[in-house]
Amino acid sequence: MYVVLPSINQGGVTKATRLHIECFSKDVEVLVLSNNNIDELALKNFEGYNISFLGINSFLRIFSLISIIKNYRNVLSGDVVAMHFDSILFCLLVRFFGGEFKIFGYVHTDLESYTSSLSFSKRFFFNIFIYFFRFLDVVVFLTNTQREFFENRYMLGVSGPVIMTIPNPFDWNEVFGVRKKSNNYIVFAGRLSAEKNVDFIINAYCMYLAKGGNLRLKICGEGFEMDRLKSLARNLDVSSNIEFCGYVSNIQKVFDDSHLLVLASKVEGFPLVFLEALAGGVKVLTSAFSPSCYEIFDEGTNVGSDLTRRNYGIVDVFGARALDVYSDAMLDLTSADDFDFVSCANTLEKYSIKSVTSKWKSILS
Repeated sequence: MYVVLPSINQGGVTKATRLHIECFSKDVEVLVLSNNNIDELALKNFEGYNISFLGINSFLRIFSLISIIKNYRNVLSGDVVAMHFDSILFCLLVRFFGGEFKIFGYVHTDLESYTSSLSFSKRFFFNIFIYFFRFLDVVVFLTNTQREFFENRYMLGVSGPVIMTIPNPFDWNEVFGVRKKSNNYIVFAGRLSAEKNVDFIINAYCMYLAKGGNLRLKICGEGFEMDRLKSLARNLDVSSNIEFCGYVSNIQKVFDDSHLLVLASKVEGFPLVFLEALAGGVKVLTSAFSPSCYEIFDEGTNVGSDLTRRNYGIVDVFGARALDVYSDAMLDLTSADDFDFVSCANTLEKYSIKSVTSKWKSILS
């Protein structure tokens, strides 16, 4: 069995891929398309697996790409799980050049919000790419909402692949219910890039402080936005209240001292950090990045609503009063130490290694 992923870095696709491999219950060969910006800490998580780096740093290098494709058309066989768009494209090209294997295309983002974020020209070419998904054997989505959007938008009246929902797995039993040291922090964890909308979080946090909030904010992660975000914190005069922690190898240690995880992403698939936070007894405040975030918390009947529960809150970060509503939710969720571990356990069990393994076994050869 083969697993193909775009790169090995600090991103969610890499982390999720490693967890899914635990569910396959068979020998796995890992193919990594790009050898650019390989993260050594992330690479350690794949120790014990046979990893090949293909050196495809751009699909525009046509002659180099064709040479690699021809080399692998007789290598790939059996079940091949292609993690996200670049990997799916590579596998389709290998099959076009004569490869004979079964392709499981795994989409790691919300197609609806992703396509709506593209310019007209990019959306046009992206939709052409999605057209070729009908030549996959299986298409896997993170949530039912994402699967239904694909079926209704791209596959109505078309015979094509098996379409499945398999969420990202998370082994939550080791940390669940362990008593935290304190509730001293609000924390963001993720890549510091434009789609993560961290500047919105900093602005909302400034309002949270003005409304009487007193917890410090930790921003965990690296990315191109780091300098701009630090400058924003200085301009808002909240630098003394914010810690930029850079890359954190063990986020659970941060959660040991945290009350609330905050996310405000414009586009997301299925943030594993949701589950990591909840398992550690940390509440979650997220943007309404797509209907799928409501599904994760079993709030499907409330799609589009701003809401706050004991363990989590969901806010439309593009609404007219978004900053005000989001900062209020920060205050509400941090005002009491009333984490509901019973409902949390019910949520987490849906995403356990055991549960996800059974879903993969139902479709793998």
